[in-house]
Amino acid sequence: MVAVNALLTNYDLTQQHNSRRFSIDLYHELAKARHGNIFFSGFSISTAMAMALAGAGGQTRRQLAEVLRLDENTEDTNTAFRALLDLLAENPGTFELLTGNALWGQAGYNFNDEFVRTCQVCFGAEVHEVDYQNACEAARQRINGRISELTKGRIPCLLNEGTVGPLTTLVLTNAIYFKSDWQNQFDVASTCEKDRFYSSPAADPTLVPLMNQTGTFNYADRTIYDVLEMPYKDNHCSMVVFLPKNRDGLAAMEAHLTSQEMDAALASLRPERVMVTFPRFKQSSEFALKSVLNEMVLAKSGNAAKAFQDTADFGNMSGENGQPLKIDEIIHKAGTEVDEKGTTAWAATAVTMVRATSFCPRPMAKIFRADHPFVYAIRHNKSDEMLFLGRLVSPA
Repeated sequence: MVAVNALLTNYDLTQQHNSRRFSIDLYHELAKARHGNIFFSGFSISTAMAMALAGAGGQTRRQLAEVLRLDENTEDTNTAFRALLDLLAENPGTFELLTGNALWGQAGYNFNDEFVRTCQVCFGAEVHEVDYQNACEAARQRINGRISELTKGRIPCLLNEGTVGPLTTLVLTNAIYFKSDWQNQFDVASTCEKDRFYSSPAADPTLVPLMNQTGTFNYADRTIYDVLEMPYKDNHCSMVVFLPKNRDGLAAMEAHLTSQEMDAALASLRPERVMVTFPRFKQSSEFALKSVLNEMVLAKSGNAAKAFQDTADFGNMSGENGQPLKIDEIIHKAGTEVDEKGTTAWAATAVTMVRATSFCPRPMAKIFRADHPFVYAIRHNKSDEMLFLGRLVSPA
């Protein structure tokens, strides 16, 4: 394996920014259909889809690479992911960050050896044989069991009943688990257990626990919103919160929050003494992303995504005489818990693939009072990778 420092040149600022852009693109697409809370891991989704990209060719590869903001040169993309995964594996012991990738292939199907080898070497993917044709329920339970293990029980069932069946040929999975204490923990005694949170200007505020502390944080005062970075222990990771100045300002801020604006906001952060009020909350989300990514491809290219059609080109995935494959669904589940001590966050993604001929329908201090909807991200500071992105509309 090439040394991490040598690989860092392959995970440069362009790749970091492209990864962030995909997360923001996806956030905006999801926000169109959801008015409440959102939480997902763009890292998990793009990693699972990058393994699919490694087996794609032609227009299928071009469309997926464009919407994922990845290099169409899959060799460069694969090397960049290897560098990123090696960076994330550097764990000093002050936080937990677990990731895992896997291929779950139909026993007896002729997969391309080079594709399998690429997933193993560049993505660290485990390779498992299962029997969807004769024992799809046992296969589903095996996949769910491994995801549950990697997420420490937080996602016990990534694949619900009916998501795999006899026509399934391959499932690509990624899981991520993060847990860390705050660098500056909130004092439980300072938490107001029943404080007001203004989810909507048209509704009465809800009573939720709001944590409080005053200290030095990286902070920026932008035109219509404020930004606060709350570091986790030893500053290896941090939560970045984008808080509208007005309680009803979420929609305006979201429209303004492009990837370029987020880059500028992060670059403008400076140490300030800040009085922080922040909710203690739990949230979870789950998505079927096939239709969402299809809309994103359609918006960019003017054509429906070939990856989901019988004409999909995953020829680099199938060996000689292997029946062509297409993506059947992209399933993503994620969740987080934030309290006085720190944050736990988890996510998993499954890309299910079927044979292409089949059809499967499916006061002196600055004041940062987060008592109204906001957007937040969890990032790995050394790589600048945005691991999770979310919106909190209601912590209740």
